[in-house]
Amino acid sequence: MLELNGLDVGYRGQRVLHNVNLTFRRGEITTIIGKNGSGKSTLLKTTCKLLKPLAGRVSLEGEDQREYGQRRWAQKLSYLSQSRSESQITVRALVMHGRYPHLGFSRSAGPQDYQIVEKALKQLGIEQLQDKSLSQISGGERQKAYLAMALAQDTPYIALDEPATSLDLSVQREMLKLLLQLKQEGKAVIAVMHDLSGALEISDQVCLLDRGKVASYGPTRQIVSSGVIEEVFSVSCMEIQREGNPLYLFS
Repeated sequence: MLELNGLDVGYRGQRVLHNVNLTFRRGEITTIIGKNGSGKSTLLKTTCKLLKPLAGRVSLEGEDQREYGQRRWAQKLSYLSQSRSESQITVRALVMHGRYPHLGFSRSAGPQDYQIVEKALKQLGIEQLQDKSLSQISGGERQKAYLAMALAQDTPYIALDEPATSLDLSVQREMLKLLLQLKQEGKAVIAVMHDLSGALEISDQVCLLDRGKVASYGPTRQIVSSGVIEEVFSVSCMEIQREGNPLYLFS
């Protein structure tokens, strides 16, 4: 488990969120939602050891985050940020970056590393793009390449900051299906999401941030039935069934 206990997060000593207590379990998808500026990305970066907590504790599998070196931490948790460059690096070389935490001192990739990279490229359906540079492919394809890099890191915990934002609807659906696949593989998936409908559709647990704190946290249906999402976002929610599963529509 990845646990946050009494966590205060922020930048340059300025607190954004106070007393956050969350648990991320393998085989579950937890989405973090909230209005713009509510601290979603700050919380995710702190969880992923990119920002230091102002107070409280992050622990992974019972061990304090501070006891992990960067390399060992990167073998446990992969992180996909919102910002993605359009450099001249090839898709294949980018995806191979995901293997770096697992390479020895020689930094030379072995047969297993190449197999994992091939698997990640195929999972995202971008094998045919592997020799193209990031600047030569579309935004949706670039998004897939970065996600393939995170998959190639082959960690039990994966954190994603807005993985489907600004993508075509068909690509968004692909991303949601992939997150469900990762869950089925036993990974703990933590995703900051702007799309409420998509977030609730795939989530096992939902964390709603508002006014500097966790306004609500728990199983998806419990959060929806409480009415807190409608209150925070000033929207109306309707639940429908699709193939026996609940789907939430907002207006």
